[in-house]
Amino acid sequence: MLSLVIAAGFLYFASSFRNSKTRPAPQGKTAFDTVAGTRGIDSDADGLEDWEELLRNTDPNNPDSDGDGILDGDESVSSQSTNDLVNPTIIDSLSPTRVILQDFAQYVQAHVVPGEEYEIDFDERLNKALITGGIEEIKKVDSLYNPYKIEHVVLNNNRSEKEYINDVAIVTEKSFPDNLTDEKYESEFTVLYKLAFLITEKGEGVTEQDLVDNIEKLEKYQLRYLDAVRDLSGVETPVETAHIHVALLNSLANTSLALRSIMAYGRDPILGTSGMNHYQSEIENSKKIFTEIKKLIDDKKIVFGTKEPGYQFQQDYVNKI
Repeated sequence: MLSLVIAAGFLYFASSFRNSKTRPAPQGKTAFDTVAGTRGIDSDADGLEDWEELLRNTDPNNPDSDGDGILDGDESVSSQSTNDLVNPTIIDSLSPTRVILQDFAQYVQAHVVPGEEYEIDFDERLNKALITGGIEEIKKVDSLYNPYKIEHVVLNNNRSEKEYINDVAIVTEKSFPDNLTDEKYESEFTVLYKLAFLITEKGEGVTEQDLVDNIEKLEKYQLRYLDAVRDLSGVETPVETAHIHVALLNSLANTSLALRSIMAYGRDPILGTSGMNHYQSEIENSKKIFTEIKKLIDDKKIVFGTKEPGYQFQQDYVNKI
């Protein structure tokens, strides 16, 4: 485990050129430095750690930042609009690889005398310190996933399941309109496959710019999932499909977050790898969701007219499971 972590750390330095080509180098104290320095601290005892307050733009020294009589921690979910529940840009302020390297540097500084020969002893204490730091940062990333709960769903029992699926189909068509028969169309799966090959193989003729180009291609797909979840969050659903609606919202949100993490591979290999794992999980999860939608259509004997949005949605997604 530790060897993988350290290897990823060296990749972090080796791949720093990619970050410099896609985003300006931070000057002075970065947002990450501020966040990393507040791990485990809740200065105002409101249920939110200081780093969470910084990301939510609430006051880490005031338990009731907006003065409405409700603790920031208590209203962190209930007061958010559904559009605020998913914010993939938070990923940009997190860096488990950097946390591990900082912890390692602190250990070396404390135990190594400059000018003297030394050998780092990766004892149990050091291993635990390095791994714990990385895990805590990964926990911050993981806490961003599955943001939607049943209380965020707009229920309307006057709507039918058929009407709901038609609305889902409209959002899907709007956000993912590409014609898969177009020879020039490059799907996100194709881009991710190429990126995985470039990262793991670095075959002959592969340039560093190839890596940068493929990472940058992911942004349009990440934004599509983000647009889809924000449009879908406003769709009203009958109680019968509320659990499906929550699952769909979280799947779209999670995929957007995962792609954003993969895009960060150039500056943080561990974060990028985490994104790849989450992305793979969402592929399997989406299959379960469409299987449940198919069961709903069959059980309710829903039939879509050929001109209804749900008809093409059923052909393109549901029936292919």
